[in-house]
Amino acid sequence: GTFVLGTLYSLAAGNTYYVDCKLDSYEGTRGGSWETAFKTIQEGVEKASSGDTVLVASGDYDEGGRVELGHSNRVAIVGKDITLKAKEGDPAPRIVGAYDTEAGARLGYSLIPNLGPAAVRCVAVVNSKAVIQGFVLTGGACGLENNAPGDKDLHSGGGVVCKKSTAYDLDTKFVDCTIEKCYATRGGGARGGTFIRCRFLENQASVNAAAMRDGAIHFCVIARNGTNPAKAAVGYATSVKGHVNNTFVNNGFYPLDTNGGCHYNALFLKNGMISLKNGVTSVTNCVLPKATTSADKEYWGENAGIVYPDYEYLLVAPPLDDFRPVAG
Repeated sequence: GTFVLGTLYSLAAGNTYYVDCKLDSYEGTRGGSWETAFKTIQEGVEKASSGDTVLVASGDYDEGGRVELGHSNRVAIVGKDITLKAKEGDPAPRIVGAYDTEAGARLGYSLIPNLGPAAVRCVAVVNSKAVIQGFVLTGGACGLENNAPGDKDLHSGGGVVCKKSTAYDLDTKFVDCTIEKCYATRGGGARGGTFIRCRFLENQASVNAAAMRDGAIHFCVIARNGTNPAKAAVGYATSVKGHVNNTFVNNGFYPLDTNGGCHYNALFLKNGMISLKNGVTSVTNCVLPKATTSADKEYWGENAGIVYPDYEYLLVAPPLDDFRPVAG
C-alpha cells in the first residue's frame, strides 16, 4: 500500500534540493529544481547542509550510495541534520537495497541467506539528527556476523541503522515509512531510530529482533516479521520510557524479545507465541490473546489490559495489509 503523508516533520527552514530518478536527461544537474533534479538520493544528501531539505519524487532508487559503518548503504546521512522527504501527492519513493545471496549460501546460512559483503543496506544515519518521511525501504541487507564478529555495525539493521559515537540512537525520526523485506544479524528492519506511523513488514534477523532493535516505535504496525525459529519481532528497546499505540500481528514468533521495553495501548494479535518472552519491562492497557498457562499470565501482569480471545475480528483486513483496528 501507499501512505498518504500525515503531519509533516521538519528540522529547519533552509535550502531545498530535488531528486527524481525518472528524468530523461541529467545534463547540467544542480538539484535546485524538479527540472534540474539529481538522479540519486545520495547526491541530494551530499549537496545538503544541516537545516536543508531534500525532496524526492516517486520511483525506485536502486543506484548510488556510500560506505559507512563498514558497509554499503543506498543512502547515508553523515554529520548533518537534514530533512529527507517524499514529494507530496506522489506514490511513496522506494529506497531499494540489495541482497548477497552467494555469501549466505556458501557459508550455510540457510535461514537468512541474504547477508554478506555484497549486500546493500537501505539507509544509514551517522552522527546526525535527520527526519525521513514518506518512503518505502525495501530489500536491504548487511554483512554476516562471522565476517567480523566484533563489528556490530557491519551486521546490524538491514533496512536502517542510526548511530552516534558508540551508541545506537533515537534522534533520527522515520515518519510514514514502510520497512519491508530487510535482513540482518540483529535488527532485521532497523537498529536505532524513532519510528512514527511506520510499518515493519516481513523483515528477518538471524540472531534477534527481526523488525527493530534499540529504537522506539509509536503508532506503528509490526507484521509478519521473524518467521525463522526463535526470532522475535522487537527487542532491546528499553531506552525510551514507553512505546505507544502499536499493533503486533502475525509475527512468526514472540512479538517482543529480551528487554522489549514498556508498551502502552498495544494490540498483540495472532503472533506465533502468546508470551512476550523474557525481560519485557511492562505492558499496560493492551489487547492480548488469552493466556493459557501460569507463565503466560505472569508475563502479562495485572495491568496488562484486555484479554480478547476473538482477536481475529479486531482488524479490518490483515490479508490485504489493512491493519486498522475495527471501529468500536
